[in-house]
Amino acid sequence: MVAPYLWGPGITLDTTAEGGGNDISLSNLLDKIDAVGMIRVEYRHRRWGVLLDYIFFGLSDQKTIMPDPAPNIFASAELDLTVWELAGFYRLSGDDRSGFDWLFGARRIEQEQLVLLTPDVNNPVTRRIESRETFTDAMVGARFLYPMGEHFDLTLRADVSGGDSEGTTNFLASIGYRFPIRYQIAVHLGYRHAILRLQDTSGSEVVDTDITLSGPMLGFVFRF
Repeated sequence: MVAPYLWGPGITLDTTAEGGGNDISLSNLLDKIDAVGMIRVEYRHRRWGVLLDYIFFGLSDQKTIMPDPAPNIFASAELDLTVWELAGFYRLSGDDRSGFDWLFGARRIEQEQLVLLTPDVNNPVTRRIESRETFTDAMVGARFLYPMGEHFDLTLRADVSGGDSEGTTNFLASIGYRFPIRYQIAVHLGYRHAILRLQDTSGSEVVDTDITLSGPMLGFVFRF
């Protein structure tokens, strides 16, 4: 099975940088809706199977921070994020359209972040907060597939991972319609919510990053 998706999540970025006696915490530094591409490839033989998910996006945003009583700060943020998920699954019971799966595998996160903070004063000095790190986590989860009539299907999935990251969570729900063409093509409409908590200690500052992605998705499923 091959399933390309278009995901339109609301994306928020919270960043905390500590080091050199000049700590700073920024909430909702990046807060916008953008289009994200996803693709899932899956193979199953009887009760066992393997799946691969891939997500990539790059975006930027600017905003003015108005602390009190400090002067206003113009903030510019850029974020590139790549997520790979490779997992095996075991279907306790069911067939191609129904069943309960245990998921077990790994999630790899590649994150590159640049934040520029410029105070609204004479002769300002811009502060740079940079983070570029790769995280590999062990992942466990479950998936439930349920047929709703001849052509419609319900899919629910939840998983968590941890290891190099500070922990990630992922929830997904979708309803699919199988076209009456030998049931090999389907369209899925759903909602996905994911939270990634990352910490980069490789530089002079410790940079903690929380990324939240939540929104609807639309995809096509091709079965072979």
